[in-house]
Parts: sequence; C-alpha cells; structure tokens
Amino acid sequence: MSARFLILGPVEVSAGDRPLPALAPRHRAFLGYLLLHAGRAQSVERLTEAVWGPAPPDTARAQVHAALAAIRRVLRAAGAADQLRTSVAGYVLTTRPGQLDLEGFTALATTTGDDPRQTAERLRTALELWRGPALADVQADYAPAARARLEDRRLTAVERLADLELAAGRHEDLIDRLGAELAGHPLRERLTGQLMLALHRAGRQADALSAGRGYRARLVREQGLDPGPAFLAVEEAVLQGDARLQGDSGLRGTPGSGGLWAPGDSGPHARAAGSPKGKTATFLPYDVADFAGRTAELTQLIAEDDAVPSITAIDGMAGIGKTALAVRAAHRLADHYPDGRLFVDLHAHTAGRQQMTTSEALEALLRQLGIRAEAIPARLEERAALWRAELAGRRVLVVLDNAADSAHVRPLLPGPSGSLVLITSRRRLTDLDGVRSLPMEVLPASDATDLFTRIVGERAVREPDAVAEVLLLCGFLPLAVRIAGARLRHRPRWSVAYLAQRLRDERRRLSELATAERGVAAAFALSYQQLEDTERHLFRLLGLHPGRDVAPHAAAALAGLDVAEAEDTLEALLDTHMLQQHEPGRYRFHDLLRQYAHDTAAEEPPHERHAAMARLLDHHLNTASAAMDLLYPDSAHRRPATGRPATPSATPPKHAPGWTPNAAISSEPPRTPAAPTGRPTRARWPRPSTATCTTTRCTTMPAPCTARRWPRPAASGTSRVRAGH
Repeated sequence: MSARFLILGPVEVSAGDRPLPALAPRHRAFLGYLLLHAGRAQSVERLTEAVWGPAPPDTARAQVHAALAAIRRVLRAAGAADQLRTSVAGYVLTTRPGQLDLEGFTALATTTGDDPRQTAERLRTALELWRGPALADVQADYAPAARARLEDRRLTAVERLADLELAAGRHEDLIDRLGAELAGHPLRERLTGQLMLALHRAGRQADALSAGRGYRARLVREQGLDPGPAFLAVEEAVLQGDARLQGDSGLRGTPGSGGLWAPGDSGPHARAAGSPKGKTATFLPYDVADFAGRTAELTQLIAEDDAVPSITAIDGMAGIGKTALAVRAAHRLADHYPDGRLFVDLHAHTAGRQQMTTSEALEALLRQLGIRAEAIPARLEERAALWRAELAGRRVLVVLDNAADSAHVRPLLPGPSGSLVLITSRRRLTDLDGVRSLPMEVLPASDATDLFTRIVGERAVREPDAVAEVLLLCGFLPLAVRIAGARLRHRPRWSVAYLAQRLRDERRRLSELATAERGVAAAFALSYQQLEDTERHLFRLLGLHPGRDVAPHAAAALAGLDVAEAEDTLEALLDTHMLQQHEPGRYRFHDLLRQYAHDTAAEEPPHERHAAMARLLDHHLNTASAAMDLLYPDSAHRRPATGRPATPSATPPKHAPGWTPNAAISSEPPRTPAAPTGRPTRARWPRPSTATCTTTRCTTMPAPCTARRWPRPAASGTSRVRAGH
C-alpha cells in the first residue's frame, strides 16, 4: 500500500499496516510545513523561519537537517523515499494523487455539478477526511495562521453542505450540527443564518430569533460591527414569518450564498452575501494624511491617457514608500473605476507572515469581487481563468502590494479589459512584458523636509539646520524619515538637534531608526533574507569595502569570484535594490544599507574577512601598478614588483579598451573604512624598496613603501591607494 500523508488532524504518515518509525513533535512540524507546500522547494532558511519565526535558536540549521533525516527514514519505511528530493532551491516533498488528505479534501469540496445529491455526498466525504483541527499536534510559528486558513476552508464546505441539506428539507438533522459548529465559531455569520433558517423551518421561531439576537450582540460587543445585509434579510423574514422561508420554491439562494432573494445568483459563480451586484467593492487601505512629495510619480500614475499601460510596476528599496504611493494614486483614481477597487498584500516582505501564494491571492481577489468561496476552483490555472473572465468588460482598479517577483504576479494580471493594476515590489519586474516600470528613488531634500515637518510640527520649523542634518543622516529614505519624525513627536523634551546628535553615531543609527513595530534594519533584513546565497555572501563582503562605490573587478577580488560572475551578482543586487548605480559599471550602497551591510559582515568568519580584504588590497595594488606602467613606462624598472593578484581575472589588462588610469581611483573618496578587526596577514610589501607609487607620479622615498599594508585614515608621505575600484 502506498504512503498516505495526513495533516487534517494530527500530522501523520501511514502505510497501511506497515509499522513506521515515530516522528518527534519538532520533526512533525517540519513535515507539516513541507506537506502544506507540497511540490514547492523550501530552503533551509524558509524552513527555519516557518518553525521558529524571526528568532531561531543557534542550532536551527542542525535541527533542520536532523528533522529532514528523520522524515527521510519514515518515508523510506513507507516506500516513499523518492518523494523528498533536494534541489538547488531547497527541499521538495512531492505527493501522488490520493496520498495527501488536504488535496483530496480540496478536490471534493470545490467540485461543482448539476446534481445536488451527488454534490452533497462529495462534501460529506470531504468533511469525513478531517480527524480534528488541522496540524493539531504542531507547535510552530507557521501553524496558527495555516490552521486558521484550513479551518476557514472546512467551514466553507460545512456551509455549502448546509445549503444543500436545507434545500433538500433536512433541516431537523442540521440543527445540532450547526449548533456545534457555532459553539466553536460564534461569529460565523453564514452559519448563524443557516441555523436560524433550520430552526424556523422546524417550527422554533423564538429559538431562531434568539440565535440571531445572540449573534448580533456578540458581533457588536467583540468587533463593533453590524450584521451584513443577507443576515438582516433572514432575520426580518423569520420575524415576519415569511412564507418564502419554507421550502426552496422562493429561496433560490440561502444566507450567504448569493443575494437572499436573488434567483439569478444561484449559478456556480454566484456572488457572496454582502457584495450584491451594483455595489462597488472597495478594499483600499487608508491614505496617509501626511503624504508628501512624489508629484512626478503621481502625475505618471494618474495621467488620463489611453496610451498609458494598464499595468504599472512600482519598484524600489525597502522603506522607499512604494505602498504609500500606490495607495495615494489608487484613491485619486478610484472614481474612474466604478466596478471595484481591490487591494491584496502579497506579503513577500512582511515580518512574521508567510508569503501569500499566487493561488491564495487569486482566491482573495475573487472573494473581493463577490465570488462565493465554493465557486472558486482549486487549480491555479482555473482560478486565473475565472479572474480574467470576471474582469472582462469591467473597470476595476487592483493594487497588488509587496510582490516577490514577476512569477508571483503574472497569473494575477487581467486580460483585455478597462482595468488598471498597480504592483509594488522590491525587485525590478523585468520579466513582465508590456508593463510600465516606475522605479522610486529617495525623496528630494525639499520633499523630505516637508514630510518631516508634517510629522513633527513647529519644532521642525524652528530648527531648519538640525532638520537638514537629520534628513541627511536618514539618507532621505521615507521610512527612516517617518520613524525619526515619529520618535521626535513622541518625545516632547527632545529637540531636533538632540535627535541629530543621537543619529550621528553610525553604530547606533539603525537601532535609533526603529520603533516597537517597525524599523529600517528590520525592513532591510527582510530583503536580505530573500537573496540567493551567493548574493548574500557578496552583500556581506561589500560591507567591508571602504570606498563609496565599487566596480565589478574590485567586487570580484573581494569575493574571490570571476569578474563575470561578480558582475552578474552585482546586477542581481541592483535588481533587488540592495545596491544603486550612479554610472555604468559602478555600484554603491544607500548610506543606511551600507551600515546594514557592514553589520551583516560580522556573519563572515574573521579569517574570511581578512582574506577578502587581502584580495581587495592586492587588487588595488596591481591596478595602481598597471596605471603607473601605462603613464610612466620608462620608470617601471624602478618600481617594486607587485606579484600576481590573488584573483588574476580581477585586474583589467592595462591595454584593455576603455581602461584608463582613472579606473584605479574611486569616483569619491571613502568615508569611514569598514575594516574588520586586525590586519590582513597577506598584505605585505614583497621586498624592501625605495620607491613608492601614486596615480600621478613616482617619487623616491627614504623608507620602504607601505602601500600594501592596512590603509590608515591618513596615508604617510605621498603613498595612497584609493579603494573604490
């Protein structure tokens, strides 16, 4: 018998009567997560975050590998050893048809048909697969949210079955079952309406009204809300003893299953209660009152021009204000899209939240349009097709916030329609054809001043010079400006100058730019965690680089990579906005990201940091030597031999096209060298010499040249090699 995977209850693996090794609770947590994402690769980092959240133990990686080894033993005993594979992207657990109870439930619960009796039987079979709360024995960071989502799907199946049972006249059998469900989910409006209808049909009008009053009171007490229109219609009909509540001759839809008295809404794509046709669905978040600047970007987004693409991707670094811009533009444009204003946070970079899958996003969007949950197909392709069909002929505004990459949002894009889609992402979505790109930069000084003043108030007006310094120390990054302003606003005894004084300390700056719920470093960390291993490695080493910018050859030397590989990695970091580019071939950090990179460099072992800096200094020495050979070939014999660079391909040949001596000089001098502790042991001048080199002349010095030793803030004599290239 083939293996069976069970997560609708305690997490288990079974193989008929075959005994299987027991799994420890922590191992079942990893197995449950892999089964929830069956067929999709999960990296060690993703597994670690899923189980322990943002604060994993030091032994997390070892525990992940131990858990995977234990799972492999169980699968081997169950005859399914080949179903857990290792790929470049991580670990993939695949399931075959009929093996995973969740897949069986989904297939049965979402199937629609013309025969109500067959549909009801499929729903009963689907619900019988549940053995208790999903992931019942799993204690992990991901479990509560996953359990809630699965429970919502179970309740939707219960409600759909109740509709069919009511239509078939089996209301007496429903009363106890619906009462038991409501005991655990008392604010489930559709279940309450169905119970009221069942009680009324059983001749218990007083009990039906009592159930309605209890629900109404609890909803107001716990959430401050009023019931929806479908519930109110049921309550009124029960109160009036409406004859249409008896049987299904006049009640084609039931509470929550499509406009209470709307026979035309009983088809497979009937709209949910609370979203009647003709009413505009609006799900946009609030527009912040102190929004400042971004005039040019807003003009591009709200331009009423038929030639403007209907899809715009807004990209930029963490904290740049992408969501605020998209929401501001959406509110400005709302009146032009009367058929709906939808918003979905895809959570690609949200602390403590798992990234929303494309399939889940389609379900959320279809629900926002008013499609009943049971009418939404299970397969991604079918959901995407239904989404495009629903948008055809409509004018709907859609904001897809916080997308991971192009693949994440491609199925969410509409077909030919009058709709507008605004996407925000920290990655440049270069693989989406026909989509306009709107990259965002930091705020201009005037706009940053305006934002800070709106947050802080009069104190900012009284101290303009201190405000300018604070904004400079914040790198004009909107998130940093907002946090700095919020901290000052809630510290009435602080002056702007005092805040600037606190921010001057580079070692404390990122910790100063944080509150209880958000922080600049935390935002950067989410972007950093999404990088590939090679990208994270280079990012950390670039944090050691003492210059303001870096070229591919220097990056190659620093990381010990081939130049082409280093350039590809730099471009990848540029695409994720972890680096900036102010001229072709040169890359730089935003000031705050530079500090974050320097902090993450501590993850590298000390000997790796020293080796990286030794390679970098060797590279600069050889580059400076090549410059001198080109400028002053006649004096080459008087200069010391530099030896071969640690990474030969990292130093460009002196006669390479377009190479000039300026390549040896950084475009801007370094600020504070981000040096590791100690000096690289390899960086020593190969032999005593009376010559020293500069990029402009060669002079005779009485002491040996020390250009290859660790760079000091003030270089001795005329010997100085700038480290920007």
